[in-house]
Amino acid sequence: KELIDFLSQGSNILLIKGNPGTGKTILSLELLNYFQKDINGIYTSTRISSKRLFAQFPWLEDVVKPEHVLEVPRKGIVVSDAKMKKYPTSFEHIYDLAMSTKNPMIVVDSWEAATEELVGERMGVIRLLETLISSKNASIILVSEMPDQTTLDYLVDGVVELSMKTIDGRRAREIEFTKLRGIKVDRPKYFFTLLDGRFMCFKETKPQ
Repeated sequence: KELIDFLSQGSNILLIKGNPGTGKTILSLELLNYFQKDINGIYTSTRISSKRLFAQFPWLEDVVKPEHVLEVPRKGIVVSDAKMKKYPTSFEHIYDLAMSTKNPMIVVDSWEAATEELVGERMGVIRLLETLISSKNASIILVSEMPDQTTLDYLVDGVVELSMKTIDGRRAREIEFTKLRGIKVDRPKYFFTLLDGRFMCFKETKPQ
């Protein structure tokens, strides 16, 4: 509920953090799915091709248009629609696509890989995203490969951390809201599952 309330405000940048395999990509896709009636999803991936993405998550075809799935190799950007030209940097294309799209919600997966050639210019990229937010009321979700706290934590509006722990010999997944600006967080942590490749939180239970 807290995360939905936060993104429902619009004009926010959310950072999703966690170690490999904790469910960051699946959570970002589920957020696009939840808001699909109100937004146009744009998914930028450095991890997986658009073909593999739709093969892994068939339900995503009803959520994101193929031409809104951008693949970011080490040099420049390749778009799934071959009719569209290549751009010198991924963020130029993200910006142009978002500016021409109504109610965009943008996922960058992952932030570090997408900006690795722009290390000295990452602050400029943040300002570009903030311009996008103010002009288009866009929501932006950054998936981070850095579980530790960085400068980015202070710049974004919300921070969510995913983790895995062992309880009584069994593995448990946990989501924690470390920062959600403008939202009252009554419950900062939830356990969740990735069963069948879907993200689902467990509701709070009380002793009978």
